[in-house]
Amino acid sequence: MTVPRCCDRVALRLDRPKGCVEGDLSPTLRVPVAAMTSPAGQPARLLQWMDALGDEVRLRLLHLLRRHELGVVELCDVLQAPQSTISRHLKVLAEQGFVSSRRQGTNNLYRMIEHELPEAQRALWQVALSQSAEWLELRQDELRLARRLAERRGDARAFFAGAAAQWEQLRAEFYGARFQFEALLALPFNAALAEYFAEEEVAL
Repeated sequence: MTVPRCCDRVALRLDRPKGCVEGDLSPTLRVPVAAMTSPAGQPARLLQWMDALGDEVRLRLLHLLRRHELGVVELCDVLQAPQSTISRHLKVLAEQGFVSSRRQGTNNLYRMIEHELPEAQRALWQVALSQSAEWLELRQDELRLARRLAERRGDARAFFAGAAAQWEQLRAEFYGARFQFEALLALPFNAALAEYFAEEEVAL
């Protein structure tokens, strides 16, 4: 029996299929390094999504924002947390694409649009949603939010009730004294006549 020389053993190892270990004919599964950064498989992105969802405050924010568009002050009131905390968590959620915002006056309004999330991100959120749905904190958040929204509607009604007596003046300031006359001219003739005679006074 011929014993292979050392160089023969080296050659055998070099000829073995890549991914196999000595004594085993089945290849070992290995993930190429290139796949770690390829667009098709981004574990870093997945881990960022998981990290964004791995916080109780951020999950409570998402539960609220999936159904309502809210500002930072309202969220602070509902979650009973300081503005710096809420803003920091919203920043994380926005960076990871879980929420979007729009400007309204001096405030930013935030909301979550679930159907716009990438499929993998949406699936991950659905897991977090189902696992946190029975949290007591969420029910308390909903009660505080309902009160806050009622206050918001009450403020709006109070504004318009207070402004009703000054409506003519406000309309003239914002739209001009001839606004009503020009609006009547834009209506069909019969509708314009009905509107004209329905008014007690028309300032031309």
